[in-house]
Amino acid sequence: MKLESVEKKFSDTVIGYITENGQQTITEIRLGGTTTKLVFDR
Repeated sequence: MKLESVEKKFSDTVIGYITENGQQTITEIRLGGTTTKLVFDR
């Protein structure tokens, strides 16, 4: 996992995921009210 910063604040907390072979895997979490996102290695 790594932390990344962006220029604009995220308005909401969002969980990004992908579905492979019927299984969901979290790819990132954007933290609402911050410029930080957690990116998960695949």
